[in-house]
Amino acid sequence: MSLGLTMLYLLKALPYSELFFDNMNMPFEQLCKLMLDRKKQMTPESYCNGIQSRALYPFFIEVMKMKYDEEPFYGHLQFLLTKPLLKLGQTPNNCVFNSINIINLSIENADF
Repeated sequence: MSLGLTMLYLLKALPYSELFFDNMNMPFEQLCKLMLDRKKQMTPESYCNGIQSRALYPFFIEVMKMKYDEEPFYGHLQFLLTKPLLKLGQTPNNCVFNSINIINLSIENADF
């Protein structure tokens, strides 16, 4: 869920961000309660109702179906994020993932 929310933030498409900016003079505890109440009412449709966020809809459906302690099927979630790129004829850049793997292998094989 955090990844999806981060992506919405980067797309400037967080559906409840206006609550924060519209109520900045509200006491912090009251603002937190207001935000929590709004988040509890959110659905995949309400998270992904904008043009920028429409491609994230299948991801949010899967993530919001999961229980808190359920182990995610990461391969499927990664596919749901990759599929819109493939439809556009693009491929995800594996450079970041390969760099992380190289760093992890270097650390595992290092003599400290």
